[in-house]
Amino acid sequence: MLMVQSDSSDLPQLDAAREERMQKVWKRRGKYRSVSYGMQTMKSNSTDMKSDMAFGLTTGCTYYLHKKPLAGIMKFGLDWSFLDINVAKYPDLPASENTQTNNADTGMPNLGIWQLEAGMSVGPSLTVNPVDRLKLKLYFRVTPSYSVMIQDKELYHHYATFLNAGLSVSYKIISCGIETRWCGPTNYDGVAMARLNNVYDEEGNFHDPFESIAVKMKTKTLRLFIGLQF
Repeated sequence: MLMVQSDSSDLPQLDAAREERMQKVWKRRGKYRSVSYGMQTMKSNSTDMKSDMAFGLTTGCTYYLHKKPLAGIMKFGLDWSFLDINVAKYPDLPASENTQTNNADTGMPNLGIWQLEAGMSVGPSLTVNPVDRLKLKLYFRVTPSYSVMIQDKELYHHYATFLNAGLSVSYKIISCGIETRWCGPTNYDGVAMARLNNVYDEEGNFHDPFESIAVKMKTKTLRLFIGLQF
């Protein structure tokens, strides 16, 4: 009978190669920075609007919860985005004749409706390294934010809790991915900026320029992003 013996001297070399590969894949601290282009919608009881454009900026870090990857290919982590900013522009709503006249008198261009959110986010993630330096990451984040909307001389603002879920694909330091973010009904408070310099009407009645005008909105965004993992 012919006996075949394996060369045990190859095992240390294989272990060393595997360890070197693991070091290259997981040595980075998990920092990320990305810019995104989004398709955004804003809904209320009276109207639905789709954005002309939307842009986002996210920067943060993934803190891995264990040192060695499970099964040699995956790590669970906690994502903390130090900054999550989103800006969107919507077409203006059909203006009344009086609004058009006022814009013509002041010479101010119609800039449409703008919406801005700024906040921080935190949530779990799963990073998988299937081959070479390629990594896939699934994540879910909760993003407490301050939200502002501006239309002509009206400003609406309020706290809003956004939820983000996404998938990123990275090779070495380059990454790209897709993300959806949304929030439930947010009751925006309104400030009439047009009355800041004229708090009395023609009849001499005082009007509080910081009068609250409730506007309840839902926001949803689909983001496509590109960024760096370092």
